[in-house]
Amino acid sequence: LDDLSTSIRDSRYLEQKYHLKSTGLRDVSYLVEGDFRHMDRYECNETSAKAVKSATVQTEAHDGFQVIRTSDTRDTLQLYARMTKAIADRYAPLTFEDSAEFLLGEGAGPTPDSGD
Repeated sequence: LDDLSTSIRDSRYLEQKYHLKSTGLRDVSYLVEGDFRHMDRYECNETSAKAVKSATVQTEAHDGFQVIRTSDTRDTLQLYARMTKAIADRYAPLTFEDSAEFLLGEGAGPTPDSGD
């Protein structure tokens, strides 16, 4: 939450959202690390705490991002480990031809080994 609070103050928050929106990805996630129930543990005054809560809701409701909340750095690292494993498991069976078809789009042209 400290990082989000600082990001709001120095405009990185808006810049990050802008860049995430401009990727063209359909499903964008925004990670917020920290426990809202214990705002007193962070370097946030009441105004900053309200801004952080408001920004989180706006990011989800208005910007359409999935906001992922983790309680601390350890929780974030565990989340990244699970996500990495899920991605690796999902794409491990793909061959070079599969990935070329995915990148080029079906019928978009010859694949690298089609001889065309």
